[in-house]
Amino acid sequence: MDGELYAVPLDIHPLTMFYNKKLSPQRVTSYADLKTLNSRLQKRNKNVYALGIPSAGLVEYYALTIAAQNNINLQKGNYLNFNQPKFADALMTFHDMVWEEHLSPSNLGTDGDFQTFMKKADRKGSTKQAAVALTGPWYYAAAKDTYGGDLGVASVPRLGDKQAVYGNSHTIALSSEVKDPKVLRGIEEYLKYMYSPENMINWADGGQSLVHLPTINIIKKNKDKYPLAYANQKQFDTFVPAPRVYLFNEQIRYLNDTVFSKLILTKNYSKSQLMDELEKATSIAKQIAETEPKK
Repeated sequence: MDGELYAVPLDIHPLTMFYNKKLSPQRVTSYADLKTLNSRLQKRNKNVYALGIPSAGLVEYYALTIAAQNNINLQKGNYLNFNQPKFADALMTFHDMVWEEHLSPSNLGTDGDFQTFMKKADRKGSTKQAAVALTGPWYYAAAKDTYGGDLGVASVPRLGDKQAVYGNSHTIALSSEVKDPKVLRGIEEYLKYMYSPENMINWADGGQSLVHLPTINIIKKNKDKYPLAYANQKQFDTFVPAPRVYLFNEQIRYLNDTVFSKLILTKNYSKSQLMDELEKATSIAKQIAETEPKK
């Protein structure tokens, strides 16, 4: 419309915290809480950690959450400016959690955050287990099946200067090429059906946090029935979306696919090495931004 792109909002799915109530009876809310929990767990069993930091998977959520928690703006014009010492310091938090503080097992791969949370460690074996998972809400059903009443759900802890969380969302868009009046009426009826609370609430059963106000009110009144949706609703006020740059997914790809894995998998990784990589990531982002069609 009028040269702008619009979509109907459906939900927000931010980085989410699951925790094993048997290992962590109280939810952690800060970096200090994670260190305290880890110390207690390690004394009991060296194979049990506070959490797992992945080298691939949801790393975009980790990187942009820590940026938001440290008041770092990654957008510069139409490109992502990763080449900031403050951002390097923020990212080094995750490296140090693995290699300095030992809050996480080392050398975790894709989705190591959730995989270590779902495993069971014993003192004699080598299987690593985590008490907390900073992960995606779409894993809720699997976690609930495994832990039942021992599954805790809460906002992500504050690892930086303030409480903030990054995530994505689902929206529904209609092609401007659709002109058939019958098709348009059908789409209208579909949206009316979907955006009625009695139908919309089914999304909350799967853990999605709706942005439909009448459905939000239902979730608030039934928070024990929809614990994940309710927990993530409480993160809306501190939610930070992706920077609005051209081809965002492509601009951030090198950070996701290369930089973060080096950060997490390399024991003696330095800030200067990270800055070199962030400079390269920024250069790639600029090149992609330059391909944006002129209006």
